[in-house]
Amino acid sequence: MIIDADVHVAPGAADLEPFMETRKVAEYFAQQRPGGHLIARAGYRADAYPPSGGGAGSDPAYMAEHLLNGYGIYRAVLAPHAVLGIGDVLDLDLAAEFASALNQWQVNECLPVDDRYVGSIVVAPGDPQRAADEIRRWASHDRMVQVYTTSAPCLLGDRFMHPIYKACDERGLPFLFHVTGTSLAAVNKSVIAAPSTYFESHASMCVTAMNHLISLVSEGVFVKYPSIHVIFAEFGTAWLPWVMWRMDMEYRANREDVPWLTRTPSEYIKDFVRFTTQPLEEPARPQDLFTLLSLIGGDRLLLYSSDYPHHDFDNPSIISRRLPEDWRDRVMFQNAADLFHIDVPALV
Repeated sequence: MIIDADVHVAPGAADLEPFMETRKVAEYFAQQRPGGHLIARAGYRADAYPPSGGGAGSDPAYMAEHLLNGYGIYRAVLAPHAVLGIGDVLDLDLAAEFASALNQWQVNECLPVDDRYVGSIVVAPGDPQRAADEIRRWASHDRMVQVYTTSAPCLLGDRFMHPIYKACDERGLPFLFHVTGTSLAAVNKSVIAAPSTYFESHASMCVTAMNHLISLVSEGVFVKYPSIHVIFAEFGTAWLPWVMWRMDMEYRANREDVPWLTRTPSEYIKDFVRFTTQPLEEPARPQDLFTLLSLIGGDRLLLYSSDYPHHDFDNPSIISRRLPEDWRDRVMFQNAADLFHIDVPALV
């Protein structure tokens, strides 16, 4: 049994144009800040391009055959790739309309193709009230299972973001924060300067997650919105024990700064935050990673993800073999089934 928590569909401009009410898709891409790193084939698997033409991830029918059938995926949580630049679009009306078009495209063109697909409600974080309205618009759709964005305009715990969390909390929807890969500016808004190479950028992605995770906990998001879960996608995991231990230490020393917290930060993280497996760090002795993560209950925090159709795709059979045996069911499907309310066969 496999539930893939991060599968990227990538509609082309012609696919989305019918769902843009007043603007053009070309305007959206023109608004994204320049400076992205070049990657071979734009970072996609060569065999992910559909025979019918178009970009990798642009044909939901081919993707169902190639990914779902090819790897035995029971459910795939769709995360449209085009949203990776949405935090950099300064025209907030354009960004919101593009997010809405992505949602309508998923519902019209992806979900009907295969019952194994479930979708994500894309939001543009620059206008949180409009984002909240978009969440409420789609929350009743039984196959839209989470809210999804990248590169927030502030630390995630900031009150600016709270209208989004309020809408998620009302509807019981997880909030997915995904690594962005479109521009240098969005990699990490809290560092001094942008990295100069893809290697440097990719290696430092975890820094963003550390800052945002600390912000979410210390600003009391999980106290104020107790029905929300936050998912960090593609930020790695080996750094997590250190952050949890460090936050607990600071809580013991300075809890008067955060009087709304009634439990240790690590307890909030274990209850309210999840992390995708792609990419798992690869120490010389692979078991060392799971020894480290076992100290923080890592089997309950991880969601298997393939990151299809990208070049660093993680084959589920390989990831399953790397996991400790008593972790496999939870990581490969049960944690995701619980989080997204996905029914699994009684036999499993």
